[in-house]
Amino acid sequence: MISMKLYLNSRNGTHSATAEYSDNGITVLAGSQINMELLYPKMPPLVREKRDDRTIVTADGKLLVDVTFDTPTSAAQFVTGRSVNGYIVWRPDNMMSLKQYLEEHS
Repeated sequence: MISMKLYLNSRNGTHSATAEYSDNGITVLAGSQINMELLYPKMPPLVREKRDDRTIVTADGKLLVDVTFDTPTSAAQFVTGRSVNGYIVWRPDNMMSLKQYLEEHS
């Protein structure tokens, strides 16, 4: 079973998130900062609902509770507000993407 910490940080400071990745999904951890600007109009409804729920995320983007997603991509869209590939943007360290890590360790 795979279990690891992942990080998703922007260069310009719009988001900074930490997550736990396992075979059961990916959980974005409370205290993470998400980008509240929605730049992806076709965001899946479930992801958008979680972004808009003020019991989950404050108006300025601070995550109040852990939030679990089925895929790294939906978790990354939740954090960034954009259309992104979660296997590329989530990183277990500063050297490689989640995709590279999984390829090397499979």
